[in-house]
Amino acid sequence: MDKHDIHQDPLLSVEEQDWPQSKQDSSAPSPSSEFIRPYTGRTGRRRRSALKIKLLQLALGSSIFLFSLTILLLWIYISGLSAENNRISAEFNKQRRHLVAATAALEKLQNERNALVQGRLPYLLPLEYDRAISVTDQYLRNIIFTLTKNQGETATEYRVVLQNDGSSAIYPEVKILLFDKLGIQVGSAEITNGEQSSDEAILDPGEVRSYSGSVNFFRPGNPHYFHAAVY
Repeated sequence: MDKHDIHQDPLLSVEEQDWPQSKQDSSAPSPSSEFIRPYTGRTGRRRRSALKIKLLQLALGSSIFLFSLTILLLWIYISGLSAENNRISAEFNKQRRHLVAATAALEKLQNERNALVQGRLPYLLPLEYDRAISVTDQYLRNIIFTLTKNQGETATEYRVVLQNDGSSAIYPEVKILLFDKLGIQVGSAEITNGEQSSDEAILDPGEVRSYSGSVNFFRPGNPHYFHAAVY
């Protein structure tokens, strides 16, 4: 072994001893990297928090907008209903005024017609159904008219009450005449001795009796007046 070789061995040993140390030093973290890592984590959390706040603000703003829009639509709908209600009320009041005016005019015409008919035929009485109409003519007391329907056919029936206040028996004979609204005769009925039985043909003193029958119509028209009399 020469002198040059002996001089190189210590150098090699020194390098061999220094190389693992440098490798070990390079793997250790530096102080600057340890400082940057926590700072970066805090910045990320702040960004996420800010994003959450913005999302909450956006959701809250959307909710307020939808609520305001709903209130606006409800107000428009209620305003429309109120306007429609006012229009219907105004139309109803208008029709009611027209009806009142028409009813008054109709009553006036009916009264004028009744006055003309009764002026021409003063003995006529207004005909009313299902009501006892007082008629005072000798032993005739009252009469009731009833409108009946049988198998689609309409008929007018009567019921007459007679009372004998005299001291002697009488043979009741009553004629009933019906007239339309113009005073034209449209039907009649009679109570005669020939149509009654022997017991019904005589009305004893103090006796009260009723007679019933149907009116015979010989002219089309609705009866509005009648005349009942003893003959």
